[in-house]
Amino acid sequence: MAIDAEKRRSILEKVYLEHRSQARHIETLRTGALSTLGVATAGLIAVTKDNHVDQQTAGWAILGLGLFGVLLASKLHEKLRLEMVRSDACLAAMFDDDPPEAVVIFAAVSKKHDESYPVLHRFKMRVLWIGLALAICFAGAFLLIKPG
Repeated sequence: MAIDAEKRRSILEKVYLEHRSQARHIETLRTGALSTLGVATAGLIAVTKDNHVDQQTAGWAILGLGLFGVLLASKLHEKLRLEMVRSDACLAAMFDDDPPEAVVIFAAVSKKHDESYPVLHRFKMRVLWIGLALAICFAGAFLLIKPG
C-alpha cells in the first residue's frame, strides 16, 4: 500500500519528534541519576564523620555508586547517540535534497557556536558526566585508604 508524500512526511515528522523527545528524556535521566548519586555520596561521607557508618563500609558503597555512575553515564550516552542518529535519519528522509537544508543550517550554526567558545566546546558532556562519576569513585577509594 503506497502512501502519498504528505502523509509520509507527517509520519516521519512524528517519528522525528518522538526520537528528539526520547533524547531529552535521556538527558533528564542522566542529570537526575548522577545528581542523586552525588547527594548519596555526600550523605555517606557525612554519616562516616559522625561515626554512624563504618568508614570502610561507606567507602565500598561510594565506590560502587561511582562505578554504577560510570556505567550509567556511558550507557545513557550510547542511547542518546542512537536517538540522535534515528532522528537525523527521519529528518533526512523528510527532505529531497541531500544533505537536507536543515542539516546544513544546523552544521553552520554549530560551527559558529564552537568558534564563539574555542575552549569550552572541546569538553564533551559525556566526559564531564563520566568524570563526575569517577570523582565519586575516588571519594570512595579515599575513604578506603584513609586511616580511620
